Amino acid sequence: MIAPASVLFALPEGPGEPGPAEPFPLTGRAARSWPPLGLALGVGLLALLVRLPFLTSIPPTWDSVQYVLGVLHYDLELHQPHPPGYILYVCAAKALHALGLSPYAALLALSLVAGAAMAALLSWWAARLGGTAAALAAGGLTIASPLAWNYATVGDTYALSGCLSAVVGYLCWRLYREEAQSPLPPAAALGLAGGLRPTDALFLLPLWLYCIGKRGWKATLIGSVTFGLVSLAWFLPLLAIVGGLGRYLDLSHRLGRGVWEISPLAGGAARLSHYLGALGVGALGLLFVGWLFVPAAGQTDLGRARGFLLLWLAPATIFYVVVHLGTPGYMMILAPPLLLLAGLGLGRVLQAGPAARGLALFAVVLALNGFFLHQTILKAQQAQAAHFQEIVAACRPYAGPETVVLTTPGRTGRPHAELPYRAAMYLLPDCRVFLFPLVEPGAPGGLPNAGYRMQSAIERPPLRLRGLRHLLVGPSHLRYLPPGADFRQVVANPQAEIFLVEVQGAEVVLDQAGISFLWNAPAGRPGGSESDGTRSDSGRVPATD
Repeated sequence: MIAPASVLFALPEGPGEPGPAEPFPLTGRAARSWPPLGLALGVGLLALLVRLPFLTSIPPTWDSVQYVLGVLHYDLELHQPHPPGYILYVCAAKALHALGLSPYAALLALSLVAGAAMAALLSWWAARLGGTAAALAAGGLTIASPLAWNYATVGDTYALSGCLSAVVGYLCWRLYREEAQSPLPPAAALGLAGGLRPTDALFLLPLWLYCIGKRGWKATLIGSVTFGLVSLAWFLPLLAIVGGLGRYLDLSHRLGRGVWEISPLAGGAARLSHYLGALGVGALGLLFVGWLFVPAAGQTDLGRARGFLLLWLAPATIFYVVVHLGTPGYMMILAPPLLLLAGLGLGRVLQAGPAARGLALFAVVLALNGFFLHQTILKAQQAQAAHFQEIVAACRPYAGPETVVLTTPGRTGRPHAELPYRAAMYLLPDCRVFLFPLVEPGAPGGLPNAGYRMQSAIERPPLRLRGLRHLLVGPSHLRYLPPGADFRQVVANPQAEIFLVEVQGAEVVLDQAGISFLWNAPAGRPGGSESDGTRSDSGRVPATD
């Protein structure tokens, strides 16, 4: 496995500065190149068509549910979505939702198009750098990339992250290499990236500064003004929605503090190995066999531009290692340069011998990546969807406002899976959902801790709930039940193990210490206003450690 940073040291030595912007020499059959625009459009269309049947039907992650909630009702305090807000991304999905798509379908449409656009742009760029063979190789590797495929078929921002990185990287490359290139397009693209994925704009900022700085003070001034105006065009409306700069900074600080407190830089040494592992998984999933061809791109124009590559790859990589790497999807910002290098390298190898041998090698590379994609992504997506559907079917008989679902922030490390809070809100919208033990709103991260009908809320413990019939709880919640409480398992699969607790007529009190059942007088009457303070003795909760 080759980590992204090691690519810079694996490239063969070349001159310090690239030469003229022209492809490496083509001879024989390779000289009969196809039109780059036609190749790019074909690659983009193919990416759309082959991925379309594999779009996911249910938001697979915590964040993707929060984007759905943001499309329905934008509120940063309730993490709909979470800070820093992704205002342009959510507004684009809102526009598609207004046209008739469901909120999640709108997010899927953005991911699908972004993934196809990235494949098309990388094919176009590779054609300009290395000709037809490189364009086909870059396009094929991008389409068959397990990581890129996964995030093009789920409703999340990571496919957009890859697309934004490709667009900003390409425009910066032109600014870096072509004297006649205007400073306006890359500045505007970077400003728009800030409204779509703010952290990505920060990671790409050093690359843009490096490229525009080489053009002199006038270009730097024009670019900076353009970047500032485009950024203000989305940031000022965001502040108006949130309630001002102070409020926005406060909400962002809550989440940032929670992330920082577990980072390796803040003393979370155990996280360092976790982040390095996630980086390795992402690197493997991004290219798989394609890593073999990255060194062969060392003598191409892009391969010799060491400073350009370093500033494209290093800021995000360093942040992921020493601060935070929540999921391999974060690595999609690194996908364009790495896929492009692999495509250029593979293109050189394909050109080095007879056509039949080159086609056979290309087929083998795509087949191996496709097999890895099927085993690691497609099967996992299908299994997750089936497990979520099983959970909904098992819990549907009890769904309604008289049922409370107790959830966790995510998997707890116990042998059995816990249904995460956001997944429960999406899968069981008719039930009242609570994080339990109740998370204080002022805790690091500032998470909302309650939800009902696709709307988050903030509740403070202790919480008294009346008129209930059922509790749906996870395995970690059983030890909080009062002695005698009756429960039975209703579903168990790798996504969640859920138990049903009958609470007919009881007032349920949730606090940090546990769950109490207070029976109303007369016993068993639901919705009463007074409690006699006695506990139920009809259940079978065993002693727990």
